[in-house]
Amino acid sequence: LGDTRLGRLVKALTPDGDAVTLHQIDLARLTPTARVHLSKTLHLAAKVRHPNIQATLGIEEYGGRLTVVQEYLPGGTLTRRLASGPLAAADAAALAATVADAVHHAHQHGLFHGDLDPDKVLFAADGSPRVADFRLAATAGTAAATPQSGVLDVQLETRAGYKPPEYMLREPILFTPAADVYSLGALLAEMLM
Repeated sequence: LGDTRLGRLVKALTPDGDAVTLHQIDLARLTPTARVHLSKTLHLAAKVRHPNIQATLGIEEYGGRLTVVQEYLPGGTLTRRLASGPLAAADAAALAATVADAVHHAHQHGLFHGDLDPDKVLFAADGSPRVADFRLAATAGTAAATPQSGVLDVQLETRAGYKPPEYMLREPILFTPAADVYSLGALLAEMLM
């Protein structure tokens, strides 16, 4: 399916013939601290179940590679849909509300996206949206996380128009629901323009 900053995406079939996405992450590209953070985030994200969050079906590590097995979403990205122009106001509002509900659900489980943009909104074959790519997400607190603020020093590659102002600081970033809300507002604005 393509290369990513950390590895590659591959479409595969399960023994039952169901399509899945494999995100094969080259662990050599990560610092030891980043590996711990990524593992913690992926395992937390895998536990968060919501109809509009891309499902993680399994996580395996072997031979210096971390493979994340996820729901296959053949409907493309919101970026691709917006290439042909803005959405109708009612459609944009409905999609924004659906994405906001999914992100709020993640927040309730102590998970913050922190990198939300139209490339992270994918569509299933039936057209229903999924928020994807929580691999750069911040977790709040410890394993028994609550949706309180968590501090994590990471570099984000969020597209400039979706990056909350506080991300511009060269300090550890304070992850809060407000950062994702900012990105959601930018997402809605782009859907309408």
